[in-house]
Amino acid sequence: MQINYVLALFSAVLAGSISASPAPDAHARTVRVQLANNHSGSNKNAEVPVNGDRYPVPEIWGNFPQATSVQLTADFQGVTCCVWGPGWGTTVNDQHTWANLKGGALVDVCYGYVSCS
Repeated sequence: MQINYVLALFSAVLAGSISASPAPDAHARTVRVQLANNHSGSNKNAEVPVNGDRYPVPEIWGNFPQATSVQLTADFQGVTCCVWGPGWGTTVNDQHTWANLKGGALVDVCYGYVSCS
């Protein structure tokens, strides 16, 4: 009987510690970045990891095919983000939080990338 109690207690403690473990990237820093189509007024925000890695725009924003500008909208202290693609690109940071992608022209961002560090 005492062994069953010890096993039950051990199982409960182990289960609690496993369920309390964070996901691998649960505490990774992110910055909120907005792509906007200033011609139509539509925009879409997304959380981008601040790790220097390059991410395809569709992986981060999903289906948002055309944009004119990019803006940092939250958690951007000390962050620089580059957004680029074929024939266009720009950089935004905590001092310059908004920029056109290509002089205000509408660009296809489906083949673009984003990287924040």
